[in-house]
Amino acid sequence: MNNPNHRPRRLRLVDPDQRRGLGGKVIGVANAGHRVKVGISLPDTRHHLHLLGPTGTGKSSLLLRMILDDAANGRGVAVFDPKGDLIRDLLARLPAACGDRLVIIDPDETTAPPALNLLDPVTGGGSPHNVAAHVTGVMAKVWSRWWGHRTADITHHALLTLAHTPGATLAHLPRLLSDYHWRHRRVAAATRRIGTWQAGTLAEFWDGFDVLPPGHRASLTAPLLAKLRLVLTHPLAAGLFGVPATTFTLADILDGGILLARLPKGSLGEDGCRLVGSLLLAGLWQATAARSRSPEDQRLDCAVVVDECHNFLHLPIGIDDALAEARGLRTSFVLAHQYLGQLSHEMAEAIDANARNKVYFALAPRDAADQARHVRPWLDDGDLTRLGGFEVVLRSVAGGRVIPPVTADTLPPPRPVPGRAERLRQAARERTGLETERRRILLGEATIDPGVPEPEQPRSASMPMSTVGHNTFVPDAVNAVNVGPNECSNEESNEESNDDEHSPQQSELNTPPAWANGPEEDWWTGSDS
Repeated sequence: MNNPNHRPRRLRLVDPDQRRGLGGKVIGVANAGHRVKVGISLPDTRHHLHLLGPTGTGKSSLLLRMILDDAANGRGVAVFDPKGDLIRDLLARLPAACGDRLVIIDPDETTAPPALNLLDPVTGGGSPHNVAAHVTGVMAKVWSRWWGHRTADITHHALLTLAHTPGATLAHLPRLLSDYHWRHRRVAAATRRIGTWQAGTLAEFWDGFDVLPPGHRASLTAPLLAKLRLVLTHPLAAGLFGVPATTFTLADILDGGILLARLPKGSLGEDGCRLVGSLLLAGLWQATAARSRSPEDQRLDCAVVVDECHNFLHLPIGIDDALAEARGLRTSFVLAHQYLGQLSHEMAEAIDANARNKVYFALAPRDAADQARHVRPWLDDGDLTRLGGFEVVLRSVAGGRVIPPVTADTLPPPRPVPGRAERLRQAARERTGLETERRRILLGEATIDPGVPEPEQPRSASMPMSTVGHNTFVPDAVNAVNVGPNECSNEESNEESNDDEHSPQQSELNTPPAWANGPEEDWWTGSDS
């Protein structure tokens, strides 16, 4: 629906019959008894892997080697790195042949970065409703501390409107919520394209939104816009999500592509790192769920490797459900982090139950005491704390059954190849990059008005309440005052107009107690206090 003239280019995937090796993940060499390689078979990796260890114990080296093995054997792998060094180390070591199936998301990639329009139904889940629910669900998890039911309502309907608008992207969300005339045209155009019942529901929502006093509208949207602008002003997020084009598909990544998402917090900020990574990870989950439409024997094994996983496990569905379903769809998750306290209760419970393969480096005493239940009676918490550098305890699944743990020394990664990283970056640009000039053209096409005339006059609260319909915003008191959507067509002047609206004549209606039905509401979050 969004820009049919710029569809994704297919990655050059390795034919399934030509993928080498028996697969699986080599963890290291056993250091007790016979020195043999130990690891997890390919079918058993579908039970997922939890990798736990403090910084400096060798976690990144093990991740590096496992990812290189998957890539060299032609399997699909996606890597999320919130620090940045892991992706750089991978690019210096990946086989040169991987360039034709490689996608690099990196703040340092400015020449021709890839693009992924999350609001294109073809990209984001099959229908505008799926797109809106998917992105809203991720935002609700990432920003859960201030997210309220009104913020969710506004975000969902705004994203649904944009998903019905050709050429719209996530970057248009702030303008849709703050520019009345721009919004009116897009809403009118969107409602013309969809069925009568759906169009009525969407128009009804915006009718209710538009009769609110501008100051009240601003108070409802301010938290969302503040968070979203902070992320979307970064060049990486704007380049990835702000262009009406998609240059790769997440389904291709699972089927044999390589996605390297380098999302350093030092560059993107914590909110930017979490939102960009969570949206990408949730997109991979959507692509995983879509595999249910394919016969089981046609689902190719792939891995999603998430370093510092607590930053990105903000899926629209429960993590436990996602991990449980992914196993049957042949998508294995490798979830790595430093200590248990980084995980929310939901994350900890889901990983503990569903990531049945465990790799422990030298743990802190509290974590060792908690995780010792997975290795008893063969080992205890003292054994988990006394491990040396690059030494691990592997508690794995074999043939679908948990087997006794072993201790092992991890293997060092191969040496970097001079010049390899730049050659791979160039290959990725040619395959999935979008040049600056092409971006300008696409953005120009997306700003063309949809041919809907401007309203003769702003709608006002003197309209009959039957017009508002099932309006979740407007209390009965709104009939007592004639207010209209006096938003300006540019966001800079929006704050000026809001100052005028808090005049003495309207002050009694603009106070929270006058607007609240029932308990007083927190207008910053839109949730009941």
